[in-house]
Amino acid sequence: MFVRYEKEGQASQLCPVDIYVSTVDPLKEPPLVTANTVLSILAVDYPVDKVSCYVSDDGAAMLTFEALSETSEFAKKWVPFCKKFSIEPRAPEFYFAQKIDYLKDKVQASFVKERRAMKVIRLQPNFFLLSLSLSPPLPISPLLASL
Repeated sequence: MFVRYEKEGQASQLCPVDIYVSTVDPLKEPPLVTANTVLSILAVDYPVDKVSCYVSDDGAAMLTFEALSETSEFAKKWVPFCKKFSIEPRAPEFYFAQKIDYLKDKVQASFVKERRAMKVIRLQPNFFLLSLSLSPPLPISPLLASL
């Protein structure tokens, strides 16, 4: 869409778009899902200055807040990578989970290097925080519960 409506040297014909993502409970709505949703929105094929993404956390969960803080740092690298190489799907969890030949139809030599860098960043310990809520909560042992 961006290529179709944006012309060099002309005013943009596209309207600004505001997208709202709401979440409540990190145990029912894992922050990893919310983070992937936000990253997909930010990487959409639309002018960067015309897209705004807002997250409403009605549960005010600290886990969601910290996960989205990490997501904002990762987005600084992920969004340009997606736009540069026309990555689909734009959610990193779904993109890296695909069982396809990611080299197919990619002619730029820097693609492999940058893709590996994205994968390494995604696997760093701070992204463990995002996946914490995917596993069921650990049971509290009877000894600790009695304290």
